[in-house]
Amino acid sequence: MPKKTIQLSDHFTYSRLLRFVLPCIGTMLFTSVYGIVDGLCVSNFVGKTAFAAVNLIMPLPQLLGTVGFMLGTGGSAIVGITLGEGDQKKADRYFTMFLLAALVSVSVLAVLGFVFLRPVAMLLGAKGELLDYAVRYGRILMLALPPFALQNMFQSFFVTAEKPLLGFWFTVGAGCTNMVLDVVMVGMLHWGVEGAAVATLISQLVGGVLPVFYFIDHHNTSRLHLCRTQFYGRVLWDACINGSSELMTNLSMSLVNILYNFQLLRLAGENGVAAYGVIMYAAFLFVAVFVGYAVGSAPIVSFHYGARNHAEVHNLYQKSLRLIAVVAVSMTAVSMVLIPYVARIFVGYDAQLLALTSRAFRLYALSFLIMGFNVYASSFFTALGDGVTSALISFLRTLVFQLAALLLLPALWGIDGVWLAVTAAELAALSKSVLVVDLDKQGNTSKFFGVLDYDRPSVAEVMMGECRVWDAVVEDTGVIGVHLLPCDMRMLKANRGILMDTTEPQQFRLRDALDEVVANNVPYDYCIMDCPPDLDMGSINALCAADWVIIPVDCDEWACDCIREIVDQIERVQMYYNPHLKIMGALMTKYRRTRYAAEVVNQLNDAGVEMLGTVIRYTIKVSEAKSSHKPLRAYRPDCSAATDYGCLADEVEEIVSRMDTKEG
Repeated sequence: MPKKTIQLSDHFTYSRLLRFVLPCIGTMLFTSVYGIVDGLCVSNFVGKTAFAAVNLIMPLPQLLGTVGFMLGTGGSAIVGITLGEGDQKKADRYFTMFLLAALVSVSVLAVLGFVFLRPVAMLLGAKGELLDYAVRYGRILMLALPPFALQNMFQSFFVTAEKPLLGFWFTVGAGCTNMVLDVVMVGMLHWGVEGAAVATLISQLVGGVLPVFYFIDHHNTSRLHLCRTQFYGRVLWDACINGSSELMTNLSMSLVNILYNFQLLRLAGENGVAAYGVIMYAAFLFVAVFVGYAVGSAPIVSFHYGARNHAEVHNLYQKSLRLIAVVAVSMTAVSMVLIPYVARIFVGYDAQLLALTSRAFRLYALSFLIMGFNVYASSFFTALGDGVTSALISFLRTLVFQLAALLLLPALWGIDGVWLAVTAAELAALSKSVLVVDLDKQGNTSKFFGVLDYDRPSVAEVMMGECRVWDAVVEDTGVIGVHLLPCDMRMLKANRGILMDTTEPQQFRLRDALDEVVANNVPYDYCIMDCPPDLDMGSINALCAADWVIIPVDCDEWACDCIREIVDQIERVQMYYNPHLKIMGALMTKYRRTRYAAEVVNQLNDAGVEMLGTVIRYTIKVSEAKSSHKPLRAYRPDCSAATDYGCLADEVEEIVSRMDTKEG
């Protein structure tokens, strides 16, 4: 019995998710394979100078072709959301407009690239024979830019159209065309770099033009069709913003590759550029798995987000992280075994270049352990229509951090620093994400993030069942990775309403509302709840929803008065409502070495509460940071309290990790 066709609207198990994304992964892998054949033919039949020239100039057409990636990913997310909303005709019109916009814009860029190719190549450091090869190869590639952009777009839109396998077969056709022509034109006819470029041009026509005829046919069985359209300026702008992460990724990769080549020409000459070319071709195979998964799963996320099926969005996120972790470890191990063999295939004719390439690849391959999570994070936010967050992740990991690493590490470790730059950048981009829930009616935490808007939903409406968490969360807090569920004086009314409403459990309102976020751990690593200094319904709900409690205690004479009452309340919640709740410890704040500090410690010991190892020392900089609406570690990272909070974060993470290991 044939397996049922997978649709975007389905619930995705591991099996169904892998079946759906595998064609897209295969597409990316096959694209990488025929790119590798291109490089192999040039390296082995024309020589290492021609190979270095191809890799030196390649970032330029890739740079100009980034518009296709931007409109492909950003546009497919918008089309997917539109399909999820049930508007088929509008989705088709958007799809057609995106293709036309890409074709026009890339054609203009191709003309400019053709005209200015030689001076750009000279600016990159090419001269003599290296310059000649680079110009001859690059000008032909400029002619291939429009179909190249279309092919990149169709990789995303075939998935949105629920035809990822068909997209794969178009890529196979393009790839086979390229590989056969490479062997014929470069290996048999000896057309040199021109033969490799012409082979690429013809293959791009197969992959970028032939799908147009498929989507023009209104009898095709996909979710998308080309049709008469109009100019939707705002939608096009939204697609550009939404796809800006992919634009930034590919733009940054091209710029960074230029800097790589510059540094390598300086440190190792042509051999360095040739070694980097081998690494790029081989790394394409491994990176293609991450990119293919991200591209293949993004339309599913967009569809369910458009359909307001947030539970399925969370399901996809959770499963994806687990799959990426397994694949990352496996691929890193495999790459370490294959490195010598891959290098020998490309540059086995030159012993010195072979040794340099093998060592370089081993250092570069460490990045595979981290890269997949960052690639998926960027794609996930694009799929949600949050292009700003996605672009920020891409901008940091592919440009800012890599540029910094490329400039700094070679000064410390020479050429090894070049190979380690990408690993350092990926590590820097891998950060925690946090949801802060403000439950204090005074809204001090919300005011800190600049949120004081009575026209938007707050935690009060969430707890009263008037809106969902996702409708109230503020994503633009000004702090990367931190989102906020705000609170204000409306919490007073909510407290009264919850006490009077006995139709559902009063103490589990927040837990049930946060269940999609906290229970599934998506998309946040931590959820921090800031409670008021009294035991109202907000505090009780927080205790019923939490895993851990930290009791902050000011180091003054009034601090001890309610410690016993707080601990008793926590113990009652543990007994009747939340047996998983644990007291992590008491946190001494505004710490000064006084007699009151000793009294506070004694009171806590009497109540059976342990002190955390960290104390937050008193400094006026805390109040100043709050007034300036900046995190303390951004306002004055050198002050004592900033250091203490950093130590607190480390201590909390160590305690949680230790307990998870003990329980699991």
